[in-house]
Amino acid sequence: LFICLYDCLYVCMLCICLYDCVFLCMIVHLLMRLFICFMIVVCLYDCVFVCMIVLCIRLYDCVFVYKIVYLFIGLCIGLYDCVFVCMIVYLFI
Repeated sequence: LFICLYDCLYVCMLCICLYDCVFLCMIVHLLMRLFICFMIVVCLYDCVFVCMIVLCIRLYDCVFVYKIVYLFIGLCIGLYDCVFVCMIVYLFI
């Protein structure tokens, strides 16, 4: 939000009301976060689906690795790895 706010203040130097500028900035920031979140979820689903069909020799290995990552990192920072794999897979499809 701070980076967005900085950009907003820089771009909206001619704003009549600073509140309008900050409010607009917060809405844009929120929409961007929701969009990114949606894209990651869709990509994660595709990635896991591809993993189950193509990348995993055995489904057990795929599920086992995911459970370990989820268990030790909580909210699954390993999601980045899955999205990264997903992006690589998309390059070859």
